[in-house]
Amino acid sequence: MQVVAAILTSMLREHLLLTDTVAYHYTAKVDQKIEGFFTYTQLIDKKFPGYTCGANQEMVPMEGTRTVNFKDFWEMMRSSDPADLENLRWMFDGEYRFLDSKGPVAPQKIGYCTFPRSGNSFLRRILEGVTGIASGSTI
Repeated sequence: MQVVAAILTSMLREHLLLTDTVAYHYTAKVDQKIEGFFTYTQLIDKKFPGYTCGANQEMVPMEGTRTVNFKDFWEMMRSSDPADLENLRWMFDGEYRFLDSKGPVAPQKIGYCTFPRSGNSFLRRILEGVTGIASGSTI
């Protein structure tokens, strides 16, 4: 089943398929406008306003979109000064944010290995909620 999901995701990213907003139903009728079905780029634009898909499927912030600097975020999380939290409160406004390209971890990808039904999605949601930084792994 995981192989099928990987193939569907790959085809969706190459715009060979359309899907609904939760990636439950798919169609190969990409040349037709079907109500309720979207391309991968359209889904990204809808879920992550202010960002778009780059040529290599990376998340690219549009002009004026705020991104999170990992160093600033790390220092704020370690600080006991309430003023540090106030300065970065905008990170927790409910919008998804991605890391900027500055800092020691930006070029590296951080991943964790799991197996089915082990709480992968639950952990990802907790990390996104706590940090305010989107993982980008859900459509």
